[in-house]
Amino acid sequence: MCMAILLRQLCEKASYLYGMRILAGENGTGNIVQWIHTLEDVETGGFIHGGELIFTTGIAQNGNEWLLEFVENLYEREASGLVVNVGPYITSVPQSVIDYCNKMNFPLLEVPWKTRLVDITRDFSNQIFQNEKEEENLADTLKNIVFDPKNAREYLPALARNNFNVNGKFCIMGIDIDFLNRNVYRQKMFRSHLLRRVERMVGTIGYFVSSESIFIVLNDFANEEIHDLAKRLEAQEGSDTVTLKIAVSQNEPGIEHLSENYKKVCTLLRLARKRGESPLFYDEFGAKKILLSVGDNEVLESYYHETLGALERYDRENDTQYLELLCRYLELDGSVQALADAVYVHRNTINYQLNKIKKILGRDFSGLQSRFELILAYQVRELL
Repeated sequence: MCMAILLRQLCEKASYLYGMRILAGENGTGNIVQWIHTLEDVETGGFIHGGELIFTTGIAQNGNEWLLEFVENLYEREASGLVVNVGPYITSVPQSVIDYCNKMNFPLLEVPWKTRLVDITRDFSNQIFQNEKEEENLADTLKNIVFDPKNAREYLPALARNNFNVNGKFCIMGIDIDFLNRNVYRQKMFRSHLLRRVERMVGTIGYFVSSESIFIVLNDFANEEIHDLAKRLEAQEGSDTVTLKIAVSQNEPGIEHLSENYKKVCTLLRLARKRGESPLFYDEFGAKKILLSVGDNEVLESYYHETLGALERYDRENDTQYLELLCRYLELDGSVQALADAVYVHRNTINYQLNKIKKILGRDFSGLQSRFELILAYQVRELL
């Protein structure tokens, strides 16, 4: 599929169509371009959001010396690049500007005065629109497969047209992004860069956004590749201002499984946020995979509240920690002495507290079946 369009893609035919050539910052032509904008004043640089390809003629300026400050401003504002219309107002680009752009990998391009900027900006804008349309169409296809699984096979031709191997394995990777920076344009740019990085790492992907999380559909990859991708994203993309939580479904043939795997990934993302752990892989959950496969979350909630709900309410109303105490008791295979040693309390006190818990729950937990039911309830609690 086509992801957010890159500067180098926009400029593929611009050399012979418009006489465009790159002057500096060629290593930055992988920058994502969100939009096209024309600016003629250093002061107006504050009006851009980031991700714009800027065009300028210099009509509002005298000489060429203003260009360096202009470029520095654009770079700080995270513009994608600058196109200079060389002519009567900008006769040439100063070497200081070229040196700065090379140093910062900020793309600096020029077009001759004979080129009508309205033609090139219309062309580039149309390419951006077309790219976004293709991206949205594939996202809609994936959403239809996930949220309307009964008709999933109707969308096989659409996937095939987007270079998916419909007979291969499919996996969903969910990414929850927590931004400290509330600038929605910067958030959009980060999502685009993240998806572009994934595409560079593994090739063709599809994705859609639901409940503010990104869900990437990976096709025809080995489990090891998927695990490596999740760990690399976690390590490379997290920062002081952005926190990622990543969850990965099982990897299996057939698009008919995408709907259930989406639900599992949503559960794992909730768990990742709750635990503060990431990435989480469905394949590593052992027996808990049975619980993750329960399609009706209300069934899990009902079981938990029927089994441990009374103890949770008692703790909340009486400022006790019996829920935690019982959990430790079960983890220590029901050993009163081991629990007493672990919490530095006399075993008689432990016995008293356990008897109190039995009364609150209305059940004995000395037998294997009762302990199993309680352990299962604690496992469910982790997933809610």
